[in-house]
Amino acid sequence: MLKLMALSCTLAFSFFSQISFSEGAARNGEEELISAFERGETVTGWVHAAVPKYRQYVFTWRNPQNFFESFEYPMIPGDDTLYPVFSELKRHDKIEVSGELFETSAGQRHLIAQSLKVTESYESDITIPPHEPVSPERLAELGQSDEAIFSVHAVLQEGKVVVLDYKDAILPLIVENADDTKGLFRYDIVRVRYLLELHPGRPQHLELLPNEPGKANVTILSRVTDGHDQPIEITGDLILFPKSPQIKFNIFAIRHIDQNGIKTVYTLVNFEDMALFEELRATLQNAWDASSVEAINDRNKLVKPGLVIQAKGTKNIVSPNQANPQILIDSLTQLIIRTP
Repeated sequence: MLKLMALSCTLAFSFFSQISFSEGAARNGEEELISAFERGETVTGWVHAAVPKYRQYVFTWRNPQNFFESFEYPMIPGDDTLYPVFSELKRHDKIEVSGELFETSAGQRHLIAQSLKVTESYESDITIPPHEPVSPERLAELGQSDEAIFSVHAVLQEGKVVVLDYKDAILPLIVENADDTKGLFRYDIVRVRYLLELHPGRPQHLELLPNEPGKANVTILSRVTDGHDQPIEITGDLILFPKSPQIKFNIFAIRHIDQNGIKTVYTLVNFEDMALFEELRATLQNAWDASSVEAINDRNKLVKPGLVIQAKGTKNIVSPNQANPQILIDSLTQLIIRTP
């Protein structure tokens, strides 16, 4: 596993865009990032999410020494004069920001921005509409029960804060005892006993129910790391991640949906043979372009339902917040494209 992790981290930089920082900014993980902000330095990162209508913004910082190590924080203007700047932000905008990482009473760190400058506005030939917050329909579903099955979207601060996926909804889960959630990976599938919290003017979120004897608040139904470095075969709809400031070219993936309706996205890559990887991308791009299926928005990506790909390869998952598990493809013969 360590060998594969090193290989993935090293070769990822050959096709992920170069990560840059202002002079003196953090280079050794989150603690150094915190210190950089405390020293009043400006740090370069990206906008992970921007919903101006609800004044919801998320900042991403990525370690330049390890592509798979990234940290995300809700971002709040520290001064009313910054609201006009925030209102123009878009996902993938490259920004320079200074401020303070403030930990709330719930244990979640927020970035309070004292200055913010867009250094590279993201523009793409492919338009993906911004993802709206949780719909009233999903809130109604969650409010009718105190238990549901979720996919893990992100794990922050060693499990103190977990973000969960429920169908088309993303909700933070506030955790008092991280023993319930420590060790989770993105895309783990969990059953959670929860309380839905709705407060005017605040983002909706989930809290764990009080502990009860014989009842687990978080039950892991499947771990995304199961089968790492082992053969895997997945069938699902073709997904396109458009090139962005962090990815030099279009990347393709498969969306697999299980019997509970939980979606898992598997990126199709090859880290060892760049020529094969280019051929893989070209093959999938041709299939995408030739298909008459209408592409639909699925948050930060496009999907063509019914344009089905069957892929065989080796499963690769090396980091708790890795964007997606990967299928390492060794030959184009491992792909079958089923056009509708």
